[in-house]
Amino acid sequence: MSVYKVLSALIIASGLLSGAAHAAAPTDMVETLTRRQFMVSADKRCHLLDAPAVTALNAGLVQSRNHLVRAGISATNMRAVLSRAREAGERVDCASSALQSEAETVRGAYRAFVAQPRLELPTDRTHWQATRSHASDRMWRLVQHQDSRDARLAFGLYGTLTGFNLTVMAQFNAEETPYGARLLLRDPRLNPTGVITRGGYTLSRDLPKGFSETYSRSFMASHRNDLHMALGADRRVNFAGFDPSGKRVGTIEPKPTVRFDFPREIMTAMAGLDPREDVIIAFDFQDGPRYARFEIGDFITWRGVYRPAVAL
Repeated sequence: MSVYKVLSALIIASGLLSGAAHAAAPTDMVETLTRRQFMVSADKRCHLLDAPAVTALNAGLVQSRNHLVRAGISATNMRAVLSRAREAGERVDCASSALQSEAETVRGAYRAFVAQPRLELPTDRTHWQATRSHASDRMWRLVQHQDSRDARLAFGLYGTLTGFNLTVMAQFNAEETPYGARLLLRDPRLNPTGVITRGGYTLSRDLPKGFSETYSRSFMASHRNDLHMALGADRRVNFAGFDPSGKRVGTIEPKPTVRFDFPREIMTAMAGLDPREDVIIAFDFQDGPRYARFEIGDFITWRGVYRPAVAL
């Protein structure tokens, strides 16, 4: 039995994962989290991996955490799992053949990972789509698409592989367009509990239930641009016009599009929130705001998609 299976077995046997939480969090998910945290801690002492592999490993660690959060594990149990794995990594013999072998496994996994030109990061409600191909072209590098009867929206990272902005683009069915936009997300210093909304995504005149301007961090868009483009044309669509999430996209034609760019510091703020939470984008119209929600999901995993020289 590997060191990771032993650690996972100890965690489960000690009662850190029990009852409903254990049932909702399969052993293989616990083992993956344990394995990644163990290697992150061991590498800090032993320096077995290069910078790109470490970046991807840390992104994978966050993604494993997100999987367990969605499976129902509590924050207390999560900390206990990570603590056990961290302690083991801090004590392991750097010359251990088993550790050296595992480091090579991580390197191989990273080589396979970066060879993928596109990456899908699905959740229960939506998904992020990451693209590495055509590094010098300006395109969506990480994007979450959203369509409703009132608008077609896209939110994520737009630009080249190493130079991009946190951006929202929108095509509104009404003739009026917004003059400004703000991004709202929970401020954990003022509100320790995330807002988990299961309702469908749509554009609304009302601030989504559970959100408050007072207890949220608010960021004004730094730039606004008017474009004419086929928003969503980068989506993979089958012969019947459906994208990978099962939503019908159909033919996408160029239309007037408004683009807003936001400060990069939002990326760091999003990384610390519950993956099931939403961020809110408030589009400011003359007759009042319209609100759109986007799920945070595995947004932070994008750090493993790009070169480590790209800083948050």
